[in-house]
Amino acid sequence: MKTIVKIFSLAFALSLAGCSSAPWTAKVFTDEFSDNSFCRVAERHSAIESAKEGALAGLGVGRVSHEFFAEMRNDGPRVGVWARLGFFSGDVQIRVDKHPFVLVTARDTPIDVGASQIQAPAIKLPNATEEQQKAYEESLQAATQNVAALSSPYRVATGKKAKKLIGQIRGGKQIKFRVLGVNKATTTTATIEITEQFKSALQKCKIL
Repeated sequence: MKTIVKIFSLAFALSLAGCSSAPWTAKVFTDEFSDNSFCRVAERHSAIESAKEGALAGLGVGRVSHEFFAEMRNDGPRVGVWARLGFFSGDVQIRVDKHPFVLVTARDTPIDVGASQIQAPAIKLPNATEEQQKAYEESLQAATQNVAALSSPYRVATGKKAKKLIGQIRGGKQIKFRVLGVNKATTTTATIEITEQFKSALQKCKIL
């Protein structure tokens, strides 16, 4: 009997979740080790959204498994998508209205926490000049950073890409993003309405 009640409760929560949109919040985060702060705009998850996520996360559909967000950091704005399950199957396409989509890759994604501590285990090359050794170590370090970016739960645009998307969002009505998988079954899409409440949250973080 308890199992039946839980099933009906979850079904009711899902039906409500499909009819509502979670409000957007602007929140400041501070790293407890570096004391660096940044402001992030993301959806606030209610109990209903949590129920929806728990029921469908394994299916990997749209905003259940991935979430759009925007940030203002010391080095400028960022726009991207993060995976609630902690891993990405591929790159992300973000499109505002009828504008051409912007492709956000692991190469675009910055590594923040502990980036300077991610060191490749370089070895001394036999008979290599100082320039050759340096080039080898830089190449190895770049490859190590790339692997770290690939394993990140984010795909984030910075610089010109982020500013381009923000400019489109300023006068836009809708955002679509697609997480590219190895095939159609693992490719997820989602749509976000650009509401005044969403814009207000972006303004609080000084993104708009």
